[in-house]
Parts: sequence; structure tokens; C-alpha cells
Amino acid sequence: RDYYASRGLGDVYKRQRKIGEKGHCVIVGRNANAILKEYDDCLNVFVRADFGWRLNRMKDRMEHLTEAQAADEIRAIDRVRKKYCTYYTNTSFGSMEQYDIALNSSRIGVDACVRAVLALAKEDN
Repeated sequence: RDYYASRGLGDVYKRQRKIGEKGHCVIVGRNANAILKEYDDCLNVFVRADFGWRLNRMKDRMEHLTEAQAADEIRAIDRVRKKYCTYYTNTSFGSMEQYDIALNSSRIGVDACVRAVLALAKEDN
């Protein structure tokens, strides 16, 4: 707890812990896998996608961007995610040791990822 507070993540830590203590929930991003790591019934999922798929998705959603601008934006977001993860959790972004499962949304689709997570979350371990 003090580690996160000392790094300015105290509010995020508190909110995620409060949500996690209430029971079943889905928290996307913000290093929830690290903040809630001591919860035995926590399912940690990493969703990734190939760069080209992400680029096409961003171009479809942000039509005002050129392909080069969209590619630059994706790379900038990736850099920020990596720095954020390293700074706040002292781990490497996307390191599979932190996750129970990884899904590739560019191969199976976003809807299939959602269905997979829901099915796994419903499993009684």
C-alpha cells in the first residue's frame, strides 16, 4: 500500500481495493493485476492485439488521423503504458508471469475475448 501511495497511485489503489473487496468485478487496466495480486479469486487477463489490427481499428474510430498519425499515437500509448507499469508496479508491462491468461483480440475478436473472460470468471475454482 505505501509503495503505491508514495508513487502517487494512492487513490487508484484505494478505489481498486474497495471494488475488489466487494466481490466480483472487472477492472480494465490501471495495473489491477498488481494491486489486487493477493486476492486468491482474482482472474488476471492480458488482452493484446497485433499492431496492424490496432492501427486499422484506430483509423476506423479516429478518421481524422492519417495512418502515420494513428501509428504514432499507438506507439506513444504503448510507451506510456510501459512506463506507467514499470514505475507503479516495478514489473514489465505484458509480462505473462503476472497473468492467468492472455488473449489476442486480433486473432479471435473483441467479442470472443469478452465471452472467454466471462466464461472463465463464472468457473468455480
